Amino acid sequence: MRMSLSSALAGAAILGATLAGSAAAQTSVTTTTVSTPEATTTNVETVTLKTGKKVPFTSKVAPSLAETAKISREEAFNLASEYAKDGEVSSADLETKDGRLVYEVKVLNKNKKSSEVVVDAMTGEVVKAQQYGGVKGRLIHHKENNKLNHAATDTTVEVKSTTTVTPKP
Repeated sequence: MRMSLSSALAGAAILGATLAGSAAAQTSVTTTTVSTPEATTTNVETVTLKTGKKVPFTSKVAPSLAETAKISREEAFNLASEYAKDGEVSSADLETKDGRLVYEVKVLNKNKKSSEVVVDAMTGEVVKAQQYGGVKGRLIHHKENNKLNHAATDTTVEVKSTTTVTPKP
């Protein structure tokens, strides 16, 4: 028995909370078991619904060069966020600096400061990390916060299905 994508999405909708505007992930699992004299068939359908802000991202290099990056954009965002004490990534660029392909990531810190973290796109090494405080930090924080507030909302749906057939002896 195969569940259609629309049925899976309906199952995800039953999860409850409205996701618009806040970063969230919710999962719905549906299990269907059919037993016959010959075998038992179990189908497990997992639907994960994730919603959050799309981080403004600009690639300032040729697409062919961008494809050579060994570190994904998401990995660079996670490294930058951790390095900036769990701040929120507000924007990022993929560019070359000093002959290196790097992600330049802007991070909003919880204390109204901002950070710029440069991550090597080939190795994941943090090449530079700088936190801005005072008036400059607040100005950058305000500008980056506006970018993030005006960013589009991104919703992704991931559907995984596993079917197991167990023959009866």
